[in-house]
Amino acid sequence: MIFPSMYKHSRRWVAASLAAALLAGMIPAAAAEDQTAALPGTNDAPVQAESNYVAADWKFDEQTGIASGSIAGGDLILKDQTGRGNDLKMQLYVNSQPTTNTDAADWENYLSFSTDSMTGEGGSMVFNGDDGTTDKNSRTGADFITVDNAPINSESFTEGYTLEFLYYFPEDWTAADQWMSLIARQGTGGGNPEGEQGTMYTSISNCKEIQFITGNAAGNHSMSSAAWSVSMDEGGVWYRRGVRRQHDRHLYQRLRSLP
Repeated sequence: MIFPSMYKHSRRWVAASLAAALLAGMIPAAAAEDQTAALPGTNDAPVQAESNYVAADWKFDEQTGIASGSIAGGDLILKDQTGRGNDLKMQLYVNSQPTTNTDAADWENYLSFSTDSMTGEGGSMVFNGDDGTTDKNSRTGADFITVDNAPINSESFTEGYTLEFLYYFPEDWTAADQWMSLIARQGTGGGNPEGEQGTMYTSISNCKEIQFITGNAAGNHSMSSAAWSVSMDEGGVWYRRGVRRQHDRHLYQRLRSLP
């Protein structure tokens, strides 16, 4: 979920471009926390912006998440549950380049639905990311990107925002899967020293930490302003993660495992 309350340098959002198999699920209402509360260990006041609403909410669930299409057809679209039109469409890759050729591969090798969930209700999606080819320039795979006309593509969250994720961290994760990503925002500008990653991204390090980096409107971002989580030493469990970008430019992360 994305709760605003990023910057015009950015354009498209990309969800879950992963090297290892990872399940992205849905956050049930019973598990939702008060998004206006201060983060643990901080004295920061909640963001009381006029735009305090859910900008996009994507559920990777076969029963409730599909707008149209299918994984096998390479044209699956996941609907934005808020009704704001920020749907996600499958993005296909061959030789590490985007392709519109839906017959280029068996896309069910890279994405599949699962009945697994945090609560036992609903479901999730398994991301295998890509085929693991050693040559990173020759990989085939699939992930999701916001549709061309999604309003969020041109949003400027200058008053701050919160990102929230629910995912199952695989037991077979190894250092070979380092820097696989959960979400990113394409574009240029913002001062990101790793500009090839776009203007915002969140990735899993070789030490199983989650790194969150975002550019800013002033274009003077530095690596030292990244937010890091503790190490996810426990595999085979669901994690719930929140990132808050305050209007005063402070970054906070909250990460916890769920039974």
